[in-house]
Amino acid sequence: ASASNYYFVGDLFDASVNTHVTVVKTNSSGTVQWQLQKTAITWDTSETSSAGIDASDNTFVLSSHRDGSNNEYVNIMKISSGGGLSWERNITVSGGTSGAVKPCYNTTLAVDTTGSVYALAYAFSNSVATILKYNSSGVLQWQLSTGTSVGYLAAAVCDSSNNVYFVFRDNSYDMRITKLNSSGSVLWQRDLTNGAAIWSSNIALSVDAYDNLLLATGVVFGSTGYGFIARLPNDGGGTGTYTISGNSMTYVSSAFSLSSGSLVDSAGTAGL
Repeated sequence: ASASNYYFVGDLFDASVNTHVTVVKTNSSGTVQWQLQKTAITWDTSETSSAGIDASDNTFVLSSHRDGSNNEYVNIMKISSGGGLSWERNITVSGGTSGAVKPCYNTTLAVDTTGSVYALAYAFSNSVATILKYNSSGVLQWQLSTGTSVGYLAAAVCDSSNNVYFVFRDNSYDMRITKLNSSGSVLWQRDLTNGAAIWSSNIALSVDAYDNLLLATGVVFGSTGYGFIARLPNDGGGTGTYTISGNSMTYVSSAFSLSSGSLVDSAGTAGL
């Protein structure tokens, strides 16, 4: 939502039981300003579609699709405040195969104050999560991958200085947190763990007025699951072990590998 408008993204079924991403803009009174539907059939849109807006009320929509050969890919669009398609890009793997690449689960798209957009994609061929940055014109700036096999639960959020937090869950169910500057350089990295399992099918991220990271997920202590919310200082401070209802949660410095990503960026084909 912006100060005076609201944007909704969802999936609709047509008479052929095909699923399409639909974007709706309303004003603050609830009156529809425009609504658009992607012409390409969507795959898993209920789990993997995501949207964001910039300071000029342009809308960015990221979703999962399959091409005519049943190869899965990620599509990202920029839609102007008036409802026109500004640009679209596809994210694939080289020589794509069925189920090749899809958006990571959760907050898979973040927009900074310059109108640059960060997209999260997951390659099933090697179980690697990747963060990609596009500028406001849709030109790919850089991409970084986790380098090793991880889970496909991830999220991203930008702060007011155009840094981006990239959070993913590794195969030990720990949260791995990286703060990157706008050029893709690592500012700091942290692990959040309780020695058992931080679990969830969701990660929610936000930043407060001081650009500290707010993270919400689920955590298991013993055999009991709890909702978990953390406020993490923007300078990477606050490391240590904390007791929650008699259970320990550890937030520690880390240096896990991020390497140059190898996903393929090309002109988009979903259409409106």
